Amino acid sequence: MPKKREDGRYELKVRISRPGEPRKYKAVYGSTLREAQERKRALEAEVQAGIDALANPSVDKIIDDWLALKAVKNRTQTVVSYTSAMKTIREMIGTRQARTVDVPTARETIAAIAKDISPNKANRCRKLSASAWDDAIMRGVLASNPWQRVPVLPHKVADKRA
Repeated sequence: MPKKREDGRYELKVRISRPGEPRKYKAVYGSTLREAQERKRALEAEVQAGIDALANPSVDKIIDDWLALKAVKNRTQTVVSYTSAMKTIREMIGTRQARTVDVPTARETIAAIAKDISPNKANRCRKLSASAWDDAIMRGVLASNPWQRVPVLPHKVADKRA
């Protein structure tokens, strides 16, 4: 049953516990009833997919976990290269919660990197960020990967030296 709060927002509760566990609920809010219902459906879909609704890691945490995984499988120089590329992402959106990163945010971030540094670096950051988000999806921390919907920028060929 929707509840209208004093601040004018609508509040709906979603059961996030599994059967056989003590009941846990999480509230979702919206400025309209329709918005609150959409957020409720999205949260219910995440719970059905097995994603922990209470976990809300930051972008830094997602990157750290991914780099730790890569450090086990790859050479040191490769991990250093990945760390360098992901440093740019950390500087731009590292403090944000990973679930708040959506497609427009990802596009703006990659566009800013392409403008300030280079399109090639932007493509590398996009590719590595998509890989980090895929890893988080496989671990059941996130539900979607906004980085895969960011278009690949045209490759800029450096001038050849004589």
